Amino acid sequence: MLSGPGALNGLHRLSWWRTSSTVNGAGSLGSIGGSAFSAFMHSSEKSCVSNRLKNVFNCAGLQFFSERKSWIKALEHCQNNNSSLVEIHNRSVCMEVDHLLKDKTLESKNGVWIGLERSIFGCIITWYWTTGQKVGGKTQWNESHPVDCFNNHCGKIIWVQNESKWLDANCHLKLPFISFTDMQILGV
Repeated sequence: MLSGPGALNGLHRLSWWRTSSTVNGAGSLGSIGGSAFSAFMHSSEKSCVSNRLKNVFNCAGLQFFSERKSWIKALEHCQNNNSSLVEIHNRSVCMEVDHLLKDKTLESKNGVWIGLERSIFGCIITWYWTTGQKVGGKTQWNESHPVDCFNNHCGKIIWVQNESKWLDANCHLKLPFISFTDMQILGV
């Protein structure tokens, strides 16, 4: 059984794996606890359209919403539509978000909500993604971060000198947002 933090590159949901040697051409990833697991992607999802992100294990959809909402209202909007605020865990997602922001510079000049949040108690600098995963590794924080550690508990992404940077922001600001939809059909 899959267990432990970061098991298999963060793909911690057992339902994302299928017990078999090969499914739709995906190679075997080896065995865990005596069971063989393979990456599973339905054949209809092997190619992603222009505003979609693709990597080895899944095909994910990103969507920019120009409607301005508070961070919590943006998150609620995403969850009501079976998605979430985007989480930037790797360079592939970062590049796709950058591509999306380049096309939306006017709408996103004050920032765009992403799935970053932290405790409302004090100046604790530990940030988490909306899934509860701690932000770690190489990050994209802007050099002026934190702007206001007592009042800013949500994260936005800004465009600075042709690259995206993360910045803390007041959760009540009304900003556009980027949603992430996992397009993978899960195997059983």
